[in-house]
Amino acid sequence: AGEPAAGRDRIEVLALLRELGAETMVLTEPDSDHVEDRLRIRLLFAYRHYRTVAASLQAQLHPADAALVWSEFFAPEVRNVIGHDGQGRSERHERSYVWADHLARAGWQVTAPGQLVPTAGTPRGFTLDVGSQAFRLLFAGVPLLSALRATR
Repeated sequence: AGEPAAGRDRIEVLALLRELGAETMVLTEPDSDHVEDRLRIRLLFAYRHYRTVAASLQAQLHPADAALVWSEFFAPEVRNVIGHDGQGRSERHERSYVWADHLARAGWQVTAPGQLVPTAGTPRGFTLDVGSQAFRLLFAGVPLLSALRATR
């Protein structure tokens, strides 16, 4: 009853994939809370996430390349997350533990996809956090991306 509509919709889609015969699924998702409806809270989450994304781009790429990636890919996301409410907002990323809950409620078994965890290490500034349900890529200690595996 208390489940937000977006969460119910996601659980229904994940359950449908299982019912249609999917055996295994790997979900990768930005590990940030952009599903939040309250603008003030969403702004704080977005600032932390996108500030860290920008810093990671600047640390890894030539300045012109970092600016290009930012302007072509991430700037439209930021505008959507901050500038739109309700149905006008398409960017609604959720934290990995929320996705793990959605998957479990849809009948999936959730584990970290161990074979996908890089063994060669990470570039300077990045770390991997490998948990029981997901692994997360962090930059400067801030989670940026998560990967989860769901099986029947």
